[in-house]
Amino acid sequence: MCGIAGILDRDPARGLAGDGELLGRMGECLAHRGPDDSGVYTAPGIALVHRRLAVIDPEGSRQPISNEDGSVWLVTNGETYNFRSLRQDLMAKGHTFRTAGDSEVLVHLYEEEGPDLVRRINGMFAFAIWDANRRRLMLARDRLGIKPLYWTEAGGSLLFASEVKALLQAAEVPRRLNRPALAEYLSHTEVYGEETLFEGIHRLPPGRFMLVTEDFVERTRYWQVQPRHLGLDSPAKAARALEDRLREAVRLRLMSDVPLGVFLSGGVDSSLLASLASEVTGEPIQTFSIGFESDTFDERPYAELAALHVGAEHSEYTLSEREFCDELPRAVWHRDAPIKHHACVPLMVLARYTKGRATVILSGEGADEVFLGYRKYRLARWHRWLSVAATPVPRFLLRAAAHVGRRLFPGKLGTKVLPRLAIRDPARVAELYGADLGAEMLGVFGLEDCPGRWSAFVRAFRASPLARMDQRHSQADLATYLQSLLAKQDTMTMAAGIETRVPMLDHHVVEFGLNLPLRYKIHGGEGKVLLKRLAARRLPHELVYRKKMGFPVPLTEWLSRDGPFRRLVIDVLTDPSTRGRGYFDYTHFESHLADVVNGRWGTGSDAAAVVWALLNFELWHRQFLDVPRPVPPETPLSDWSFEETDDDADRRQPVGTARG
Repeated sequence: MCGIAGILDRDPARGLAGDGELLGRMGECLAHRGPDDSGVYTAPGIALVHRRLAVIDPEGSRQPISNEDGSVWLVTNGETYNFRSLRQDLMAKGHTFRTAGDSEVLVHLYEEEGPDLVRRINGMFAFAIWDANRRRLMLARDRLGIKPLYWTEAGGSLLFASEVKALLQAAEVPRRLNRPALAEYLSHTEVYGEETLFEGIHRLPPGRFMLVTEDFVERTRYWQVQPRHLGLDSPAKAARALEDRLREAVRLRLMSDVPLGVFLSGGVDSSLLASLASEVTGEPIQTFSIGFESDTFDERPYAELAALHVGAEHSEYTLSEREFCDELPRAVWHRDAPIKHHACVPLMVLARYTKGRATVILSGEGADEVFLGYRKYRLARWHRWLSVAATPVPRFLLRAAAHVGRRLFPGKLGTKVLPRLAIRDPARVAELYGADLGAEMLGVFGLEDCPGRWSAFVRAFRASPLARMDQRHSQADLATYLQSLLAKQDTMTMAAGIETRVPMLDHHVVEFGLNLPLRYKIHGGEGKVLLKRLAARRLPHELVYRKKMGFPVPLTEWLSRDGPFRRLVIDVLTDPSTRGRGYFDYTHFESHLADVVNGRWGTGSDAAAVVWALLNFELWHRQFLDVPRPVPPETPLSDWSFEETDDDADRRQPVGTARG
C-alpha cells in the first residue's frame, strides 16, 4: 500500500517532468500513504514518484523498480495476492528477481504479457508502467476500484497520482469547480464515473487500463462480471461454495510481513471475516472498533460480542462530538472531496488509534452490493411490481394520486414511493432508490431540473451484460456507490499509514455473488440470505439477524442541541463567504437550515443530509479552491474549537479490552 504519482510530457518542446521541485511536492503530499520510504525515477519526458508503506519484503522492493536492462519501470500502490505463483511461472521462463516482494513480479509479467498482465493479477492495485522502448505509459486500476488513480492534462503533460492533491501541486492544473458535476453532488453527495468536482481532473474507472504516448491516449476495459450458470441445486451446496471462496479470499489477504487485524463494526460482514481469519490463522487475531457516547448510535456491544465469540484480542475507542468536529476538516483534506459518509471521521480516528498495533486491516466493504444487503434493492423490486400493476393507469392520474399521497402519507410512502410510480424505466427506478437526496431535496437548492443527474449509474446499469434487474442494480452500484465506500476506506486509513484489504471484493467472490439466483440473496424482507446463512453457523444469532444500522453517526442528535456540531454548522453555513458562492439559490437553503437547527424537521428526514452535504462542500471549497495549493489543516479551526474539559479528556482515552 503506497502512494504513486508521475508526469509524462506529451509535448517534447515543453512539459513538467523535469521539474524536480514539483516532483518533490507531489511526493511529499502523499507521504502519509507511504511513510517508510520514497523514490523518484526521471528520464527525458517521464517522471515516476513513489511513497512506500512497507508491508511485504520490508527490507527490499524499493520503488520505482525496473527490469534487468532498465527498459521497463514501475510504481504501484496495492498488493498482488497471487504474486508467488506468478513469480514461479516467470522464473520458469528465465526471468531473474532481485527482491522477494510482489512489485517486481509486475515488471516481469509486463515483459511477458504487455498490457494484458492485468488479467493475470488477483489483487488490489493502481500502477504506472513506463515502457522506454515504446515510449509508452500504462496506467491501470484493479477490477473493483479498491485503489484510486486520478489523472489530468496540463502544461503539455499528463499527470497522474493516487490523490488529487498531488496533481494540484502543479500551478498549471486549474483549481476550478466542475459546475456540471455540482447537481450530481447535490443529489448523491458524490460525483460518480470518470468526473470529479475538479474541472479537468478525472479518475480512471475500475477494471480499466490506459495507454498514453506523445500521440494518443487509449482506454480499455479489461473486466466486467459476465453471466454464468453456477449449477447450485441446494442452499447447502451454495453455502459451501461461498464459504470456500471467502475462506480463500481471506487466506490470500492475510499475506503480510507486518501485524494484521480486523475492523469490527458489529455487523455481519466484518464479524464473518473475523471468524474466517481466526480459523485460517489458528490463533487469536486483533480486532478494533470505535463508537460514540450515545447508546442509540453505538454498535460496540455487537463488535465485542463478535470478538468474544471468535477469541480475538479486542480494542475500542470512544469518539466525542467535540473530537468529531475537530477532525472533520482533516478528513475532508485527506478525502480530496466533500465527505459523503459520516463514518469517514471515526474511521480515520480508528486507523490512527490502530497504527502501531496493526498495519494491515481486513474490512467488510462490498458484501451489501454483491449479496443485496441494502433495503433499496427490495424497495426497487417492489416499485417495479407496483409500477407494472399501475401500467393501465394514465400518468396524470398517478401524479394526482402522488399529490394526495403526500398529504395522507407523510412518511417515505407518500414522499418517495407514490410520486415515483409513473417512472417505469428499471435503470431510473434503481437509481432513484439509491440517491441520497434525490430530486425532492434538490429543490432546497433551487435545482429541481438537473440534466444528467442519473448518467453514471444509468450508463453502468444499461451496460451490464447480466439479465436480471437485481444483477444490473448490483453491478451499477459496484461502479458508483461502492466507489465512494472504497474511497472512504482507502483515504481514511491511508491517512494513518494503514493498509485495508477487502476480501468480499475478491473478484472470484464478486463473480460468484452476482450470478447467484435471486432467492439466495433476497427472500421476503430479508437481504444477504446466503451470506447470513453462512454467518449463522459461525456467529451468535442475535448478531447475524439484528436490524442493519450501517455504522451510524449521531448527527441528527447533535443538531438537535446546542453543542460543537450545531455551532460548526451555523458558523460555516451562515458565513458571508459561504453565502456568496453563487452556485445555487441560497435563500431556499437558509429557510431549510433554520428549520433544521430549530427542530422543525424530523430526525429521520433527509433534512440533516442536505445540511451535511453543503457543510462538507464548503469545507472542501475552502481547502482546495480558495487557496493556491492545498495544505493539510494542522490544527482545528478556532471558529468551532472549544476549550476541553477534564470530562472530555477522559472520554477521549482509548479503551482497550482483551477477549479470549
